[in-house]
Amino acid sequence: MSWLEERLPEYFSQFDTATARMHALLEALPAAKSVEYGYIQGIGPAQQAAALLCRALLKFSGSEEMRGIALEIQHSRLRELAEVRELRLFLQDITGRARDASSFTQARGLLVKRLGAALDSAEECGSVDRDYAAIMVPLHDYAIRLCELTMKYDLQPVLLPQVRAVRRAHLQTRRSLTLLYPNSR
Repeated sequence: MSWLEERLPEYFSQFDTATARMHALLEALPAAKSVEYGYIQGIGPAQQAAALLCRALLKFSGSEEMRGIALEIQHSRLRELAEVRELRLFLQDITGRARDASSFTQARGLLVKRLGAALDSAEECGSVDRDYAAIMVPLHDYAIRLCELTMKYDLQPVLLPQVRAVRRAHLQTRRSLTLLYPNSR
């Protein structure tokens, strides 16, 4: 048995832990008091899970191409988490539009359910890289759709460029993953 085969249970355990934690955090999100806060609440757990999944892949993958993608994703998600923390502090002084918050919260809940269903239906295929892609594509889909949902509403001018940048980054990463592993959609 190879080193990797011996360590696969540890790898899958890290994946399961990261996705289960993210899903639990997303399921437990409180109602958004504004669209801006709703976005910040919904993107944080996904970014944290993506960074943890990247760390696991970097530890176990032998593919330099996948390791490069994972490293890029990890740096991008950690940067986005820092930006989200800054925005949370900034938004404490701004009152969002509460009337949009309840419809946003409902729509975000549907996105969380779709993500949960996609993660539940992802099958382990025994390949570190393929399993990584099978989890990361739905995670990026969630982030893309959350950004699109957020952009439907009037946002504070400071948030809109960041939401657009996050969406672009997730679209690019999703494209890279699906080019390498077309069946991971």
